[in-house]
Amino acid sequence: IQTTTPKNLVNVPRTTSSHFLTEADSKDLLRKIGVKVPKGITVSKKYITNNEIQLIYPVALKFLSKTIIHKSESEAVKINIETYTELKAKINAMYVHLKDSLKYEFLDSFLIEQMQEVPIVEMLIGIKSDQQFGYSLLLGSGGIQAEILNDTVTLLLPCTKAEIINGIKSLKLYALMKGFRGQKEIDLVKLSSTIYQIALFFERNKSKYSALEINPLFVYQNGNCAVDALISSRVTT
Repeated sequence: IQTTTPKNLVNVPRTTSSHFLTEADSKDLLRKIGVKVPKGITVSKKYITNNEIQLIYPVALKFLSKTIIHKSESEAVKINIETYTELKAKINAMYVHLKDSLKYEFLDSFLIEQMQEVPIVEMLIGIKSDQQFGYSLLLGSGGIQAEILNDTVTLLLPCTKAEIINGIKSLKLYALMKGFRGQKEIDLVKLSSTIYQIALFFERNKSKYSALEINPLFVYQNGNCAVDALISSRVTT
């Protein structure tokens, strides 16, 4: 079951809150690109009822904000919630805590998502823009250990699926992708196709979006899921 709440490692602009999409909006955009994200719903504390929670427990609870980047540090995320009673209690407690700390920036909006099965590996996928070099794609080991492992590779965009596969193979993480100790081997063609679609979307929408971080991307034998995502927009949303 999903248990990570990692920090953000991509140099996403953080100066103006209006340039951030919420996690829910970021994931809606990824879903439209064709990237799988956890099944979830957006609710408010005021209107939540048991009938709204058409999800399979355990679930994760996340506060939606354009100003909170590191949810775990702000106590804006709770995971492995087993029942509706526990969920409502967590929402109430998070509501009180964040309303007091955020003041006028507080919004009554929460994302509830089904927890994901344990992946074979967790990846970091990032895209950022540079005035001199344009867009670049960052691939690396993801999750809570990403900062410690420092296992990343950067590709300038545009790039091909073959270049993405070669980039993945250059990571230390790759050793865990090819059937390590009886684990299933990851289909790199499918994984590279997902990453390629993300990169292609950003290349085609340079005027709208400036950066992306998916950390972690849960990677399975024949699929993947963006468990946490942050997109920076060039326009106020």
